[in-house]
Amino acid sequence: MKKNMIPGSFQLMKKINTGLVLDTIRLYAPISRVEISKMLNLTPATVTNITAELLKRNIIIESDFGKSTGGRKPVLLKINPDSYYVIAAHIGSTKLRVSVMNMESEIICSLTEKLYPNMEFEKVKDIMIDFINQLIKEYLPEKNKILGIGVAAHGLVDFNNGTITFAPNFGWKNINLREILEREFDVPAFVDRDVRAMAMAESWYGEGREVEDFICIKVGYGIGAAFIKDKQQLRGASDGLGEFGHMKVEINGIKCICGNYGCLENYASERAIVRYAMENGYSDELDIEKIHEEVIKGNQK
Repeated sequence: MKKNMIPGSFQLMKKINTGLVLDTIRLYAPISRVEISKMLNLTPATVTNITAELLKRNIIIESDFGKSTGGRKPVLLKINPDSYYVIAAHIGSTKLRVSVMNMESEIICSLTEKLYPNMEFEKVKDIMIDFINQLIKEYLPEKNKILGIGVAAHGLVDFNNGTITFAPNFGWKNINLREILEREFDVPAFVDRDVRAMAMAESWYGEGREVEDFICIKVGYGIGAAFIKDKQQLRGASDGLGEFGHMKVEINGIKCICGNYGCLENYASERAIVRYAMENGYSDELDIEKIHEEVIKGNQK
């Protein structure tokens, strides 16, 4: 064995190539093996072996025949949407949503619950676990078809450890959500910031699909950004890159939920709009949906 040879590198390369092939089928289906080979610069034999294994596992299916270029018509491949499922949860600043998604990222069903400022983590956790159990019982009786659980969370998140480092709207600190979910459901769990999940969705299915590098900016109850470089997330040294909603824009400004004063979020977010409306005489029960309704009605206040 050569000194620079890494043990297990063949298995690693196979895993990487399998991911690339699957991703190409997902993005460009229906697609032939020849087209996959050309797009990824992989040998036809490598693509044939990988797709044979994916077919055997029922992750992909042969869908139709493509146009002939002189020989036999090529068999086209696509994702089998119902081969496996993913449970997705979004812990937003004002709402919890838990969904079941198929292999084509189509939402099969969802459950939603309103959240409130400073809501205890234990209460939110109990609701989320109850929702997941409901969805599994009703829609996923074959538990071996659940690939895993993905959580997009408000606030600062340590992706590598699956920990919500700080959720300013609720005051949560150092919550190892991945460990909790994996212990409860015995499937892999992944936790990341909501704006980063949004950026990956744009990269896979939206405006960033044909772009290698872009910045995704989320303006909602808070403000955040995610940076995609070569189709990968840029996270920064402390995994906090993109929190520009907490840049100081007013030296002696309003106190922010993060503890600082004069943050951008206080002046350009949904929370700021609600505060402006309340300062102009609207009730404490006002939210962004009600403000939107009033705007549609033509209310000039």
